[in-house]
Amino acid sequence: MRTAAARLGGVTTAYSEVIGSRLYFPLWLGQLISNFGDTLHYIALVVLVFQFTGQGLAVAGLVSAEIIPILLLGPVAGVIIDRFNRKGVLIGADLFRACLVLSLVWPQGVWHAYLVAAGLATGNAFFNPTVQAVIPALTTEDQRLAANSVGWSTGRLVQILASAVAGGLIAVIGTQPAFAVNAASFVLSARLIGTMHIPAHAGQVGAGSQRGLESYFADAAAGLRYAVRNRFVSRLLLVQALASLATGATGAMLVVLAERHLGLPAAGFAWLIGAIGVGAML
Repeated sequence: MRTAAARLGGVTTAYSEVIGSRLYFPLWLGQLISNFGDTLHYIALVVLVFQFTGQGLAVAGLVSAEIIPILLLGPVAGVIIDRFNRKGVLIGADLFRACLVLSLVWPQGVWHAYLVAAGLATGNAFFNPTVQAVIPALTTEDQRLAANSVGWSTGRLVQILASAVAGGLIAVIGTQPAFAVNAASFVLSARLIGTMHIPAHAGQVGAGSQRGLESYFADAAAGLRYAVRNRFVSRLLLVQALASLATGATGAMLVVLAERHLGLPAAGFAWLIGAIGVGAML
């Protein structure tokens, strides 16, 4: 019992040190604000596409628009990031995403929503690995796990709160204010990062983001050959593929479920996103 209490006390101390760190706090706060805006944006974007088309299949197209840039840029993003100032990459990615999101205040059609979704995925492909690279330069070794844990758990809490806000906001005044809020959240995140001292080439971008396209495909082919030969891994791969398809299909159909079967307005699916956040938090 004492051991468990001591461990819990150690965890609490580590969390407090991370949140109180002048080096890490601006990055954490910026991500928290950005996560709030991202949740509003996701719900508003799905509602916008559904309002334009009335089809769940069109909503599923958003997933494809987000995946393609990740597949193309994921293997080489680290190679590019390593050639630029870390702080500049973070601020540039935030401002790039802010401009994209702001354009949806004046939506031009489904193609516009797809283009913004792809652009945001492109920005994420550069922003997220850079964040992971700079965290070791902003925290001690003892704080590192706490920093990742705090970032993830508070992000889920913000998802719950933002979902509650989004449902009412979109139902009353439409999707445009949600996009404006998300654009502002990116600008504020960039402003907070601008106050930080981040060494120009702090940290090491993950090896998975540095391999280059040729090495990436070679690793993928080797992994596939092993999976086909190994009976357990081949079955696991099949189950995982089916699970991923089911998860993607469920996400795309939530707005249809809310409006056509639960008797909610399209924005009512925000409550379902909030429920997912509650489950993830638990």
